[in-house]
Amino acid sequence: MNRLVRAGSWFGVILAVAGVAATASAQDAGMLGTADAGVSPDAGVDADIVGYQVAEPEPEPDPEPIPAEPTPMPSAPFSASSTATPAADAAIPIRFELHGYYRARLVWARNVPVADGAPGGMPEGGAAGAFGAYAFMRLRLDPAITYGTDPLNPIAAARFQIDALDNVMFGDNARLQSTPLFGETPSMTDIDGFDVQPFRLRRAWLEFLLPIGQLRVGRQGSQGALGILFNDGNGFRNDWGDAQYGTTFDRVLFATRPLTIFNALTKGDARPTPLILAIGHDWLVENPLGLERYAPYNPDTGDTTANPPPGTLLRSSLPFQNALNGRNNVTQSILVLAWNDPKINPLRTTDELSFGAFGVYRAQNVTSSNVYIGDLFWKTRLSPFGNRGLQLIFNGEFETIQGTSNGLAAIGGNFVDDGTSPGDGPDCGGASPCTGRTAEAVNANIWGAVVQAGVAMDKKWQAMLEFGYSSGDDTVFGGADRTYKQRPLNPDYHVGLLMYQVALSVLTADAYGAGARALWSRGGVWNSMYWFPQFRYQIVSGVEAVGAFLLAWADTLNEAFPTANGLRGGPRPGNPNPAQCSPFDPDCFLGWEADLALKVSWGENDILRWSTEFGLMNAAGALAPELQNDLLWTLQTRIAMVF
Repeated sequence: MNRLVRAGSWFGVILAVAGVAATASAQDAGMLGTADAGVSPDAGVDADIVGYQVAEPEPEPDPEPIPAEPTPMPSAPFSASSTATPAADAAIPIRFELHGYYRARLVWARNVPVADGAPGGMPEGGAAGAFGAYAFMRLRLDPAITYGTDPLNPIAAARFQIDALDNVMFGDNARLQSTPLFGETPSMTDIDGFDVQPFRLRRAWLEFLLPIGQLRVGRQGSQGALGILFNDGNGFRNDWGDAQYGTTFDRVLFATRPLTIFNALTKGDARPTPLILAIGHDWLVENPLGLERYAPYNPDTGDTTANPPPGTLLRSSLPFQNALNGRNNVTQSILVLAWNDPKINPLRTTDELSFGAFGVYRAQNVTSSNVYIGDLFWKTRLSPFGNRGLQLIFNGEFETIQGTSNGLAAIGGNFVDDGTSPGDGPDCGGASPCTGRTAEAVNANIWGAVVQAGVAMDKKWQAMLEFGYSSGDDTVFGGADRTYKQRPLNPDYHVGLLMYQVALSVLTADAYGAGARALWSRGGVWNSMYWFPQFRYQIVSGVEAVGAFLLAWADTLNEAFPTANGLRGGPRPGNPNPAQCSPFDPDCFLGWEADLALKVSWGENDILRWSTEFGLMNAAGALAPELQNDLLWTLQTRIAMVF
């Protein structure tokens, strides 16, 4: 670096800055977070990602420590100061990398509630419980093509994420054989009941250095803080169950380290600094087709049919027609400012300090949608009692969604004439099903939070108390205040095995029906407040025991609890507002859950990982009247190979 400064090459200074301001992504796991939990067998102890991340590869061996004086990056191909010859350029290697995992999970569960399929809540008297024994799997591949002399900090990289047999259940679950007894051909049916493709290219993006940062372009995962809002679903961060979904955006994102650039230009010091700034833009929808996927419109003939055949989409086949009507696009812009210092204590590598905030603005013109998303997060693990004393842990994330929209059909009332014309695409006669615009605007006032506090002794043991909250809505459909308050935390952020992942997942699906999947909890923390004390202890190297106890209360008693909120003459008919819950209200008590797990890992970089988990749940107060069986249990075991 000093040689570059003495030579007076300002571009060389900036290029060297890029080597630490942008390429620390491989060392900081996405530039804005800590190491991916898939690398560590101690997922949930110190591997939760707390910075705002974008699309990380799946688990790979731990990177080398960041050197005190970074080596200047080789001149990029577009560098004005580059004197490299074609022969020298040929010496910069192009590498192929492959990481990923295979996992298989076997599940036994008793008294799982069975939905009746009709919106409006469980049948009176409660849903019958059932026994289930099943298994599902996933093969995830994370190949990458990198260009540069440093494989951890390449000049450019094309990265991909491929899922094969993605959460596919064992056996034939699509009646491929007319006689099940002769079923010898497994189907491609996933855990949610959908038939999926054998291979799916889930993500693909390009990342490369600029003189003052790094640019990422393409379809990439998005991880925010603890993952209660955006969660990329990578790795094995959860102690209880596996991430099955993952947040993905088509994104352009630029990230840099402002203090590093300032220090390099003023002092010639290009060492990495913790402050990270990122800005980005996402394309959520380019052409929404219509209100329904299978709309009564034939794009080839222009005819409408009362019963369109499957595959008939409200989409024009004429050149560029799907891309020209910008009024119906849905886009969002993001801004991230974070401080991430995973090496705050060089004498104790498990200490760390991270905090920050990000904001998102999401909009759609044709439905007058203006949505604002805010998120504050922090993660601390410090040693105030000395490097061999207890560590104090304090983590958290607060998120809120605010704004207005005329695009929520279930809440905003009847559709209206939105002025669409044949020039905008198919002739809908001016009717809003082309766009989904509703007669009345709906406000958003959604809140969610997770706070964790505890003590630990490196990776030997840890005790933590977690509090979480997800706001509920007393009347989701057609509330008088036209304010939507209910949205679950991300379904890939797991709290326990049964309360949220099983009981409330079934309950919400049955309450809102197949036509309103966006209102389902899908296993995420939904409409509730919970306390979740946890303890983990390393028995020997590679063997760890984990225990947790969950207590949860509903935030509001709505359509999902027809008995408890008085709709069926439940325990609150005399309450002036039977849906409203106060803290620790016994009528709103969902129940308790106890979870135990034994986690074993072995081999180089813990390549093999075996987790066995047991959960026992007792439904109470608000939840018990909706179930015929108050006591639910599950035993699950997962084996994985991480490479």
